[in-house]
Amino acid sequence: MKSFCITGLIFLVLFLESVVYAQFLNGPESVTYDTLNGRYLISNVLTGDIVQISDAGDTTYFDTSLSRTLGMTIVDSILYVADISGLVTFDLTTGQKITTIPIAGMIELNDVTADTSGYLYITDVGAGKIFRVRISDHSDTTIVSGLSKPNGILFDARSNRVLFCQFVLNAPIKEINLNDFSVTTVLSTSFTNFDGLAIDGDGYIYVSCWGTNAVYRYDNTFIQPADLVSSGHSGPADIFYNQWDNILAVPNYYSNNVDFIPITPAGVNEIYNQMPLTSRLSQNYPNPFNPVTTINYQIAKPTFVSLKVYNVLGNEIAALVKQEQLNGTYQVTFDGSELASGLYFYKLIAGNFNTTKKMMLLK
Repeated sequence: MKSFCITGLIFLVLFLESVVYAQFLNGPESVTYDTLNGRYLISNVLTGDIVQISDAGDTTYFDTSLSRTLGMTIVDSILYVADISGLVTFDLTTGQKITTIPIAGMIELNDVTADTSGYLYITDVGAGKIFRVRISDHSDTTIVSGLSKPNGILFDARSNRVLFCQFVLNAPIKEINLNDFSVTTVLSTSFTNFDGLAIDGDGYIYVSCWGTNAVYRYDNTFIQPADLVSSGHSGPADIFYNQWDNILAVPNYYSNNVDFIPITPAGVNEIYNQMPLTSRLSQNYPNPFNPVTTINYQIAKPTFVSLKVYNVLGNEIAALVKQEQLNGTYQVTFDGSELASGLYFYKLIAGNFNTTKKMMLLK
């Protein structure tokens, strides 16, 4: 195992103070990010509740009607949830439950992922199977069987393959060929109990391990040794990589909280290789912060850009950016050393784009 330093990227691993209180979480299993509404969604195995956390850190319930929720994924504006009753769908715009899709031969659906061709893939840890569901008509097929505790599953668009891991001794990571559904082992390990898989914008694969209570990172070919991303977790379950904000979300099953870990690029030009199609303001990280925090934003076309910080009374505290900028992705830091603890706002204006987010300074 090598140290966590990658050519072209410097990763700063910071654990944020948990924004999820114990009364909301009971065996948190899976995390996903709803980009349409700017919120994380977290499933609870032991209660079935789904919790939502806004970009500002506000925590509420999204749904309390299910009994045992595990993996989740989002396709367009639909949330798909693996529940003991089947695959449950929700409309993210209205928050309403749409339907429950029964899967033939299911025992305990675990994790779910979606490809770019209209299909979902679901592991079943109890049945030892992997199912494929066509989104258009909800028809299902068993594509792999005879497995021992298949757990996390992930569609890798770069290689047009589905990866999955297993909750067993000497836990492997395996690949499903989507042409003939043949399975090959891409990584053999001495680790115990792999749980969740995630992928970042550069194609690196992350895996959570209960045996070491840690998260590891592999290159897309699985040739290089693992990088240790973070440790000290407590039953790290179905992890999720938020590619918008470069944040790795790790639900801790035993400690009933979620660690949000910023994965920080070394420079602005290394964050994204392609020009953004839309303007966007990301949530600052860390948040809460003391005393320095980082703000990322992207501009879709050349324009005059203003990024300012305000207090709760609406008074301007700092002008971080006030100039013409080309389209691209930018990163600035804000130092609150001279300010009192409390809630602050930062506002981005770029042409017709105008948005504000909250941040909390805690000293």
